[in-house]
Amino acid sequence: MIFLNKIFVFLTIIMFAFNGNSQSLETQFSYGFPGGDAKDLISYNFSGDIAYMIPVKFNRKDDEDDPYDRVIGNKHIGIDIGVSAGYSYSVGKEGLDDFQFLPIAAVPRITYFKLFSLSFPIGYAIGLNPDVSSGGFYGGPNFAISGKKLSFNLSLRMINLDGLYWRTINIGLGYKF
Repeated sequence: MIFLNKIFVFLTIIMFAFNGNSQSLETQFSYGFPGGDAKDLISYNFSGDIAYMIPVKFNRKDDEDDPYDRVIGNKHIGIDIGVSAGYSYSVGKEGLDDFQFLPIAAVPRITYFKLFSLSFPIGYAIGLNPDVSSGGFYGGPNFAISGKKLSFNLSLRMINLDGLYWRTINIGLGYKF
């Protein structure tokens, strides 16, 4: 419990350490289908995440001819970094316990035309029921089609549980505050 309190304080400091108009607080709720080793253990998955994203800005003078900037500094491409935390609840198959995780991750994201984005959260998923799992390395790609406030998300969540490769394929909706 003390560990979870430290994580909460750390994420709160990160979220409020940056002030300005360009940062965003985002949520995502999704429904998942089991894959990999999880197919034998769970029927389905629900998850919710909250992320704090900060855009990366490239400072340069307009008259500079930088080949890197032509690719990355293009107004149609954006790069964000952030942190995320969430809750994942997987319903165990008949006779098996349910699985619960608290994934905490660093999130790099690249956005194209302010419409499509690809992110890859990387972190650790803490197992919330120690009788079932203590947790493990967490990561997975997330593809989104975004409007101004809402987004449709397709993601693959992967957790390495000491040789057991937990995967869920999730579809969901996101909201940007």
